[in-house]
Formats: sequence, C-alpha cells, structure tokens
Amino acid sequence: MPNHLSLAVAGGRKTQGLVDHCKALPSDRRVLVVTFTQTNQQELIHRLRAQAGDLHKTEVLGWYTFLLRHFAKPFLPIKFQGERVGGFNFEGRPSLYAKGRPNSRIDVRMVGDVRQAVLSTNPRGQKNKQYGYAGALEWFQEREKGGLLSIDYATITYRCRTEIASFSDTIFDASWGFPGTTSENHVVTDHDGVFLVHSKHVDQYVERYRPQCLRSTVASGKEFTLDFMNFKVSKGATFERVLIVPTAPIKAFIQNETCLEATPAAAFYVAVTRAKQSLAIVVDKPGKSKLPVWVPF
Repeated sequence: MPNHLSLAVAGGRKTQGLVDHCKALPSDRRVLVVTFTQTNQQELIHRLRAQAGDLHKTEVLGWYTFLLRHFAKPFLPIKFQGERVGGFNFEGRPSLYAKGRPNSRIDVRMVGDVRQAVLSTNPRGQKNKQYGYAGALEWFQEREKGGLLSIDYATITYRCRTEIASFSDTIFDASWGFPGTTSENHVVTDHDGVFLVHSKHVDQYVERYRPQCLRSTVASGKEFTLDFMNFKVSKGATFERVLIVPTAPIKAFIQNETCLEATPAAAFYVAVTRAKQSLAIVVDKPGKSKLPVWVPF
C-alpha cells in the first residue's frame, strides 16, 4: 500500500486528522509524529493526551530533534568515534547516499498544504531547489505517478467564513490548479467578511473589533502602534478577527490584480486564513478591488 498525503486547505483539520489516525491504530503500534514548529508540537501533544489517552508508543518530535535523536546520535559516533556533533551540513554529498537498499516498510502518512509553505527545513540548500516551498506539489505528484504515494485533496475549511475562504482562493494564480475552498463556518456575527480599511481608520477599527494584527516582518507597519504578529509566526493559529498590514506586492495584488510570486503568496495565504469571521486589510486606495471599504459609523 503506498504512503498517503492529505493536502488540506487552511482550517481543514489537518492536525485533528493525525490525532484521529493515531487513535485508530492498535495500542502497541509504534508511531512517530514529526512536525516543524513548536506550536504544532505542543498542540499535537495536548490533543493526543486529551483524546487518545496514554499512547506510550506514540512520540511527537520536532524535525531537528528527530534528526539528532534518530540519525546523528546513534550513527555518527560509529563513523566519527570520540567526536561531538556540532550541527548538520544540509548541502550533503550525494555520493554517500545509500544505494541498492530495499524501500522502507514504514507506513508514512503526511498532512499539509503547499499553499502554506512559508517555512523551510533547509532554506539555504541548493539541491532540488525547484521543489522548495510551494514547488513541493510537483514533487509529490511525481511520486504519485510512480505509485509511491496516494494524494487526496481536502477542500473544506471549518475555520474561515465563505467570504474569507473565497478571497483566499484568489491569492494563487489559476495556473496552480488548486481546487476551490468550501466553508463549513456558518456562524453569523455583527461583523463578518473581508474589508479594506483606510490607514486613518485603523485605530478606530482595532478599538471596535479587537482583531489580531498581522504583518510580514518587523519592518512592516511601523507607522502603527499595534500588537503585531508576523505572518510566519501566526502559522497554525486561529483568530476570530484579523487585520493585515500588507506589503507592496500585496497592495499591488489588491489594487491591480497583480499576481504574487509563490512564496509571498504563501505567506499572505497564511495570514488571510488565520481569520474565522472577519478579515481587514489596510489599503488607502482600493484601485480595481471590489472589496467593501469599512468606515466608522
């Protein structure tokens, strides 16, 4: 049976899917759950304990801890006796890769969303650069064609309202071929949807709706005295309401329908899809945008 990959949209219950899978396995099955961010590690540990009880043979590790514990520590002392491992060289030497070995019989189950590919385990590496970040989709599809992987696409979000989900679908150019997102969030509040907010109205908007404010980096949004969180740091989080201070490319996307490059698009997608009920973007001149403009009342 091939390994399995579920590509789920933001809010598609990817983490819960892993928890449910672990719960359904026999209690004596050895399971390793590997994730990248510390936020996801803690969330997985919490949910497994709360929902699956004491799974003594299920271990949750971060990517680098996994490499150190299961590769560096057990094997490198044999190769380099008496030496201490100081780190990893991710450039690698392909000539040292094992050849002629049978495929692993470990069942690999993966969840993710290439649209949220804002973090890299090796951002400086040059090997297979074309498969980095959002380009990973092509790599997965090649493995599926070779019979090594089965892929399913989960297109339902339980987080974002329809207006937010529909807007998020426009961030990536249609040539990517991503399926549309369907929302199962039918909650109605006094402020739902996607809005543009003029910079002079930002303070009033924040005072009224208390959104989580997001920006690309610490260099963004310096004209505002707001409690910001960076796009990448927000990955995996959920907020009732979000306000985004956009970068210049994001403004061009909104005002002129200019397509974003893959990595900036992924970062913007992450920021947009943190919101459950409302999303506001600080733009003074709407341009071609048909998004409603919020004004104080």
